[in-house]
Amino acid sequence: MGLMLDNRAIGHPERSSYIFTLAEEAGIPLGPGEQDVLEDEAFLQFCRRYRTWAKSRDRALSVYLAHPPSLFRCYLPDSSRIFQVAYQVLWYLDEIVMPDPIALSLGRPHTEDREKAKEKLRETLQRLNHFRQGIDLGYLLLAGSDLIPSLGDTPPAQVQELLRRPDLVSELDQAVRFGLDRRLDDQGREWITYDAHLDSADSIFGWHLPGPVSTGPSPAIRVGEVLPVSSASELSAILKQDIYDQVRSLYPREAHRTLHAVGVAASLDAAILFDRQVDSAIISVAGNPTADPKKQALTVASINLMLPYLHGVPADRLLDLRSAMPEAFKEFRAHVANIVSTAMKEDPERAPELARLAAERELFPYVRKLQLEMEAASRKARILGYGGPVVSATGALVGKFAGVDTGTLIKLLIGGATEAVIAAADFSAEKRKAQINPFYFLWRAKHG
Repeated sequence: MGLMLDNRAIGHPERSSYIFTLAEEAGIPLGPGEQDVLEDEAFLQFCRRYRTWAKSRDRALSVYLAHPPSLFRCYLPDSSRIFQVAYQVLWYLDEIVMPDPIALSLGRPHTEDREKAKEKLRETLQRLNHFRQGIDLGYLLLAGSDLIPSLGDTPPAQVQELLRRPDLVSELDQAVRFGLDRRLDDQGREWITYDAHLDSADSIFGWHLPGPVSTGPSPAIRVGEVLPVSSASELSAILKQDIYDQVRSLYPREAHRTLHAVGVAASLDAAILFDRQVDSAIISVAGNPTADPKKQALTVASINLMLPYLHGVPADRLLDLRSAMPEAFKEFRAHVANIVSTAMKEDPERAPELARLAAERELFPYVRKLQLEMEAASRKARILGYGGPVVSATGALVGKFAGVDTGTLIKLLIGGATEAVIAAADFSAEKRKAQINPFYFLWRAKHG
């Protein structure tokens, strides 16, 4: 069967919109939580067609990424939180380049774990479908292994040197995610099942049976299973040894992952997005700055500066507003970047604090003034009957049946209508004036 591309894929072959066509043709449900049966042949056909198409997409993406990017291109490395991070910032950026999660989820479909592979594929496609608008518009670009090479198995020797720093080891300690569960085996004995995870995809799994050691298998644990959250102190108390004695064997690969991601971002001419303090610590200790420190600072600092002001506003709404008012959005983002740039020039060490103070000094007065102006214009329009033709018709009928001279009433209504038209013009003028305010986008996001 030949590979047919839809119009979006033909027009923008570097984008991943065609993933959804492939899924629909294979009968893979894209609605959240839908669980339709996926037959083996349909699954294998999807895998074959996907791999063929993904190669052509990556070639086009490589050409596209070679062109000079905008300031707001970022690379988002893979982690268990990648979709959550993308959701939070996609509305702000021009492009997020991230590892193609479909390629990562397919694994080895010809093995006995095929049902698990199907489940993982369906789950990943349904998550991606939530980002369909961003993928169609080119805000979210999925890249395969030719553009984002794998980490490899062995960290370079210099990474071990970094881990001689106690402060870095302490940061890594804080980044570990511990899990714990209690399960009964076939003999009714309660086992402690535990794990420890970091973003490099390496994990430690363990079983512990309190009391005398005896024979018999431990309870099963499914690969990829997420255990209930625990802590290092709880696990150390149960195991009667420091759990970090086991966990710190993961640290070289974790540090390597961070530095590798910085290198990938540089190859894409992009800033890099991390959501953990430990990544900054690794980069700092390694003395390994990004390829373009100014781009990194402006992009990430701008996002960090704005997110607190938009607390509680759904990211989907922000993306819709961006599409509805692109010029207002660009004006808003440029103004925010200028605040950050000015703060960096004044005092690089205190730039985040200075940017926050400048934003508070500029943001709040503008947004408050904008709110008052719009409310006043809207209130005047409502009082004078703007937008209420049904009220005028009803008023004329009431006047007629009440014995009021219709001609007199019409004059009154014409006068009232004239005032209403003026109010409407005032309201429209205020709205037009507001839309060139650099914070109009922010005001709309907060006030609807």
